[in-house]
Amino acid sequence: MVASAIDRATGCLLSGQPCNAALSTGFENLTIPLRHRFVRLLGLLGEGIVAPRPGQQADLHYLDLARRLVIGAARLLHAWPSQFEEQLVAIRQKADASPSLKSTYGVLYRLLYSDLAEPEFQFVRDAFEEHLRVHWWGLICRRNGLLRPHTLVRHPRQTLPQAARAAGVGNSVVRHLVQAQLADADTVTLRSGRQMTTMHEDAVAPLSALVSGAMTLAGAARHAALPERRIRQMINSGLVRPLVSRPYQRAAAWLIAKADLDRMHVNVVGSYGEPTITIRDALKYWRFRESEAMAMVGAVFDGRLRAHAELGGRMPLGLAAVSRQELRDWLLTFRSASGAAMSIDEASVFLGIKQQVAYALVAKGLLNTSVGDANGRRVSHSDLAAFKRDFVSLVSLSKAAKRSPKALLDALPVRPVTGPCIDGGGCAEFCVDGQSTAGANLLVRNHNDNQ
Repeated sequence: MVASAIDRATGCLLSGQPCNAALSTGFENLTIPLRHRFVRLLGLLGEGIVAPRPGQQADLHYLDLARRLVIGAARLLHAWPSQFEEQLVAIRQKADASPSLKSTYGVLYRLLYSDLAEPEFQFVRDAFEEHLRVHWWGLICRRNGLLRPHTLVRHPRQTLPQAARAAGVGNSVVRHLVQAQLADADTVTLRSGRQMTTMHEDAVAPLSALVSGAMTLAGAARHAALPERRIRQMINSGLVRPLVSRPYQRAAAWLIAKADLDRMHVNVVGSYGEPTITIRDALKYWRFRESEAMAMVGAVFDGRLRAHAELGGRMPLGLAAVSRQELRDWLLTFRSASGAAMSIDEASVFLGIKQQVAYALVAKGLLNTSVGDANGRRVSHSDLAAFKRDFVSLVSLSKAAKRSPKALLDALPVRPVTGPCIDGGGCAEFCVDGQSTAGANLLVRNHNDNQ
């Protein structure tokens, strides 16, 4: 079908008479001499060829070359201007990056505005200028004086300062948003090594919406009722993605989007009198590692840790409270799952014994510890597993046997390792060596202590 349409267009070109082929209306209005000039200058463009000197074609009297020019012009004019548009795109893609129309389109630009400068060829220039409006990444300004004034006014590309003024945003903010690929812009590296960036006018409104309501780091800290360093940690952990980042974009200030600010106000449920602690105080006093602190914040964000307050609703993250017991259980589960070392106090909760007992076991060398960081001595996950493997409390055995601890201790055929009856009460619980009971080593709790 396309071939037959091109054949009809070719016939129209050869005859110079009107026909029903899908040609440009502008071409059909050309006189015969102007049609000949169109074919001679742009015929090879239909084959994707731009001759260095199209006005000085040799051998035009040979039928083969004349036939190529006519068929190429027919292809170009078929379903105008789609084929012309394809050739313009191909020329732009092959050219070196340049903000100059003359450098990019080369000979064709001169043809359109010099060799085909007559008003009758305006339909070709209109198609070219429409192509520029849609596809040209660079700027069009008064130095492009050959273009129509209407084209200069309606060209949608802007510099970053122009886009910043239109959006009501600072120049540096727009530049940093482009660097972070949060704003739609085209950046081209020129042969000199210099980069040039332009933005389409359609990207200005989203830019304004993106920045609207954003805050600096200090503003976000006040908004969340947390110290600034906690906001930085949230950024480092990926919980918050800033629009502008100081270390990565060398910006003078942070800029945090409204969507992330909204997350820093969490939904809370009414408190029912259980002991709670605010997120801010938990982060300040519970000696979280940074990874644990951010995991806890993430758990509050996604609802795995419920936030409480006297009245339900939404409130700043730092002022929202969580159940102390729920937080303690979550922290133990997190540390156990991650294999992280625990404090002696946390190990006592994990083992189900009193803190006093845990410290006494450490002092006697029955529960191994290592020197940690500023958080003091730590109990590793492997040491906890070894302790649970080698020892068992008398209370747990008495509960399983449904007997009192004292009666069960008297009936056991093994000796306690530590406890009031062994070392004079320095330890509230004592251990029973299990060598004589086929490996069932026992940690025996003083039956006079309450569970």
